[in-house]
Formats: sequence, structure tokens, C-alpha cells
Amino acid sequence: MAPFERDFHYGKKQATHVSSLAVSLQQLGAFVACFAIWPVTHKIGRKWAIAICALIFCVGAAIETAQTHSTSAFYVGRVIAGLGLGGSSVVVPMFSSEMTPKEIRGQVGSFYQLFYTLGRYYILRMFC
Repeated sequence: MAPFERDFHYGKKQATHVSSLAVSLQQLGAFVACFAIWPVTHKIGRKWAIAICALIFCVGAAIETAQTHSTSAFYVGRVIAGLGLGGSSVVVPMFSSEMTPKEIRGQVGSFYQLFYTLGRYYILRMFC
């Protein structure tokens, strides 16, 4: 991605390093958020936790896409976006299972996992 490389001032040699670090930092944020979201959901509820996770993700995405020409700012945005993603990946299935009738609760949880997996598969096929 030439525009990305031009904006963040790195060459082909550092491309693998930058891309692997970007992915791993987002995963780090998601991992931390999976554990940190539990007290939040207990204190303010599931619905507000989803809204906060969406806001955190939007802040991270805004930092990532801002024209700072700094890989450090991009990496910070990846961690913040990962916090929003990790928190929502815990809270959304929990909220949907609590809000659905017990007769279809298993189906809703299974469909969430199915569509999450299919979405990741097709996105990876599209870009890789």
C-alpha cells in the first residue's frame, strides 16, 4: 500500500515489521479489554458497555486515520481500537443471549459465532 508507506515514511524492508506490529497491538488491546470489560458491565450494564466500546473503537479509528505521519500515533490508535473491539466481542454475545428468549438462545449465540467467523474469512480472502 504505497500511500500508507509514503505517509508513514517506511519502505519495503520495514513493511512486514509495521504490519505485524499493527496486528499484534490491536490483539493486545482486545486481550486486555476482554478482562477489563467485566467490572464495567457489572457496574453500568451491558447496553452502556456496548456504547462505550463503540465510542472507544471510534476514537482509536480516528487516531489511526488522522494524518499525523507518525507510526507511534498509528500504533496507539491500534491499541485503543483493540480495546473497543475486545470489549464488544465479550459484551455483545452476552447481551444478545440475555435478551433473547430461552428457546432460541443457543441459535442466536451460534449464529453470532458463525457470522463472525464468515466475516473474518471473507475479509481475509478479500485483502490477502
